[in-house]
Amino acid sequence: MSGSELLLFSVITVSGYTDLKYRKIYNIVLFPALILALINQLWVSGLTGLFSWGQGLILGLVFLFVPFLLGGMGAGDVKLLGVIGAIRGPVFVFYCFLAAAMIGGLMSVCVLLYRRKLSQAVGNIGSAVQTITIFGFGDAKTALPPEDEGTSIPYGLAIALGAMTTYLVI
Repeated sequence: MSGSELLLFSVITVSGYTDLKYRKIYNIVLFPALILALINQLWVSGLTGLFSWGQGLILGLVFLFVPFLLGGMGAGDVKLLGVIGAIRGPVFVFYCFLAAAMIGGLMSVCVLLYRRKLSQAVGNIGSAVQTITIFGFGDAKTALPPEDEGTSIPYGLAIALGAMTTYLVI
């Protein structure tokens, strides 16, 4: 097992667990992992590794920045995807993002079905789309009702599962 694989598995295991149990992804895990990813990338690939580290980090952060601004997820989720990108590079984080979106969507549907709130959620999304269409993205955050703790999901877990799925598939 390579250093980047060990680092990836450590970060997603700890972050997935803490997000599921405590609904938090800790900086004490992410920031050292970010530095270790930089060291590993430089050690293995030199200057090319530095660019891969930077591209993966930025791409991971950018993918979840808008949902974060709209209140759909926490900063820990955004940072986790950025760290995963720094560890494994831009191509990996792209596929990880797609896998996490599918897994997170499936988790959301399951929670909404269990809580019997799927039709309400679909109506809320329809209202938000209508508001955005009429008034633009400036009002997008106010178009959705406040987050309901009973229907939110630990998206860090979806990201961790997406990273594992991506690792196994590509």
